[in-house]
Amino acid sequence: MQDFKMYGKKSIVFGLILSCLPVVASAEQLVLGIIGDSKRIAYLNETLLQPFTELTGISIKISSISEHDGADEENLLQQAIREKWDFLTLNEAQAMRLCGAGDLSPTGTMRQRQNSLLPEVSKAVTCHSFNEPRTETMVYNLNAYQRDIPDHISAFFDLERFPGKRAVAVEAPGLLEMALMAQGVPASQVYHLLSTTRGVELAIGVFAKAKPQIIWTKDHGETESLLADGSATMGLIEMGARADNDANAASGSAQPLNRLGTTSSIAHNTSWLPTAAGEGSVTALGQFVDYAKQVEIFNVTLGAGIQRDARWFATVSPDLKTRLDSWRAALQ
Repeated sequence: MQDFKMYGKKSIVFGLILSCLPVVASAEQLVLGIIGDSKRIAYLNETLLQPFTELTGISIKISSISEHDGADEENLLQQAIREKWDFLTLNEAQAMRLCGAGDLSPTGTMRQRQNSLLPEVSKAVTCHSFNEPRTETMVYNLNAYQRDIPDHISAFFDLERFPGKRAVAVEAPGLLEMALMAQGVPASQVYHLLSTTRGVELAIGVFAKAKPQIIWTKDHGETESLLADGSATMGLIEMGARADNDANAASGSAQPLNRLGTTSSIAHNTSWLPTAAGEGSVTALGQFVDYAKQVEIFNVTLGAGIQRDARWFATVSPDLKTRLDSWRAALQ
């Protein structure tokens, strides 16, 4: 019974359910294509993958994908098929695009999100087995700003009042949304404005003004390293599946960090997609999905300044998508 103690009563019940399922050979393996740096892989290993293997005897092999390579979902899906991955992780908008194009097998139907800009779509399909909630948050070094405290998201772009380098991962989500919110645009109006060329250019212009002090990093791990050694005084870090606001616990930084106010975060989902190309058995795949849905990190409600509207990103016009995909390169 001690094996289940760390997961709580719900997981004890789930463990009993798993014990009633057909036994999978201990030599069986699932192959997962996961986008993220070494810290994200370690986080998933600790919270999901290793406990699953200990409980079921099914081993996990990880194919790690950089954030840069993960930006091209079509090429990544082809790689998943060639290398026979059982699951692939993509951001929710990427998953919706592949699903809508018929490149993935449907797993269910989509429920309309409240306050979405899009009209109700009947029987819209989904292709993910489950979604993983994640949050990115803008933080600052408490030691760098002891007199004038940056307590609002706008401080991130105010270089005169709050000097210092800002570290941001190139592929971090929600940057344009945060830029508009820093200009005072309410969260409920952000995607209305981003649906126009004027709104997109306004958001890009906010980052352009801060360009001299922005350090573009390859991933969140590099951002956290720059914050930890003092090379950057502000940055965008991933909080993980945390319901609290402890930026220090999330980053493990040697420097004391704090959030830039309650509107400084964006919540979004990573979709875990079955590829139908792997060699894992139906039983093993089912056990993995059922287990993941019981794990705490997939069952939290995260407070944030804004929830990323994946359906909006998945359905923007080709011209607008090109601009959304290319603006970072021009500022590096």
